Amino acid sequence: MLVDVDVAMQKQTIEKMIGVAFTTRNYAHAIHLCTDKYALHNILEDFYEDIIDPIDNLAEIWQGKTLMRIGEIPAYKPNYDADVLEEFRRHAELIEELRTELAENSVIDGLMDAVLEVYYKTIYKLAFLCGRGAGPMYRNARQQDGNADISIGITVNEPSDATEIDSDVSNAEEAMDEYMLGDGEFNLNDEHVL
Repeated sequence: MLVDVDVAMQKQTIEKMIGVAFTTRNYAHAIHLCTDKYALHNILEDFYEDIIDPIDNLAEIWQGKTLMRIGEIPAYKPNYDADVLEEFRRHAELIEELRTELAENSVIDGLMDAVLEVYYKTIYKLAFLCGRGAGPMYRNARQQDGNADISIGITVNEPSDATEIDSDVSNAEEAMDEYMLGDGEFNLNDEHVL
């Protein structure tokens, strides 16, 4: 069976998109377990529960449409030092960027819309219901268990006034540029196959 070159390239794109969604899901779950902020805890729980079905549907229906199996799904390393809201925005932007690499198809477009709906609903909640206090997650608490040294924890940086919030938002484009160029910790070139 001959494989269409475009479909083979789309396969890699779908694999990356699923990898980004899995990374975000795991990132959200890790912070959910470490935060002492009730709103953040609930928002992230909603995300990691709600993203599973849309990404699963995308993978299964794409395979059914193309009759091509998805192969290795890359695992990416999120930036735990970044602001949670900004990290979610970066992940959504990566999925949007990957989406442009796929051929237009109304069924697949609708499935990608469902994936992005979960992202943008979470971004809304982080921005307006949790405040900018989602903050970066730092590995600052030490737990000793025999020879194991486990580092977990979360530090919340809350801006003191609206000016600081505006400056954070205005720096988002600059941060995204660095991120997309591969200077950040999480990018499509920093992958480990599951």
